[in-house]
Amino acid sequence: DDDTIVLLTTPIATERGPKRRTALRGVTSAFLEMNGVVTGTENIAVRLKRIKNGLTKFDLAVELDLGAHGSTAANLAYVKRRLNEAGEVAVYFHRLVPLEGLIEEDGKALADDLLFDSRSAKQRLERLPEVMKRNAALAELKEKYEGFGPLIRRFLSGSLGLSCEIKTKLICITEKEGKQLGKNGVAAVESMNLAESGINQWKLQNKAMRELFEKHPVLEVAFVEMAHEVIRTAPWGLMWRVGLGSVLSVVDIITDVNVMLNFRA
Repeated sequence: DDDTIVLLTTPIATERGPKRRTALRGVTSAFLEMNGVVTGTENIAVRLKRIKNGLTKFDLAVELDLGAHGSTAANLAYVKRRLNEAGEVAVYFHRLVPLEGLIEEDGKALADDLLFDSRSAKQRLERLPEVMKRNAALAELKEKYEGFGPLIRRFLSGSLGLSCEIKTKLICITEKEGKQLGKNGVAAVESMNLAESGINQWKLQNKAMRELFEKHPVLEVAFVEMAHEVIRTAPWGLMWRVGLGSVLSVVDIITDVNVMLNFRA
């Protein structure tokens, strides 16, 4: 098949023990054998298949054989490490796809790239410039629309601000208007307290957002995914509400117990 490339790896056997045996090395070897050192093999297969112009399917398969003595912990550690590596490979190739090559299903991957390993708004904003630079689609949007950078930065911050309808066309949005659009998005998500409903309201209330989502449907999916994370981590969001509610409940129980003890006394 002229449209397919398959790469296969072959495990390489290496001698890991010392060639000369000394008393110390002999004791070390015996200790390792006693503690179950296992030699395993790993087979990796990569397939690149061209589906159409500008679109290639990438498949990665990994097989590990630790023999009959491989522990569950060792297998889990291996799987975790390889999953992390597979995720890095997926992000690398996804960042190479230009804006016109993205389909609606890529929205979640786009959001995951922006949110990866970020547990707070501060962490999201710290890695945003790097992602915007390395991701071809985001870099293209930033260059094409002056207000896109401030828009996405303000939205990911999750900070509430006064909402103000923007009637300007997408192509004419300035940095200041982009920042206001980001504020409007956070306000819409906060008022609805649901990601999908909030993004839909944001789209209906702002002409530029309607144009952006109509031209690039993948971005609407991405902003919905980002909205879930904003709701979860923002001071007004679900995590903080649940946490504050739990603290108040504990305080209420303590005061009730204190009143009961005083009453009995």
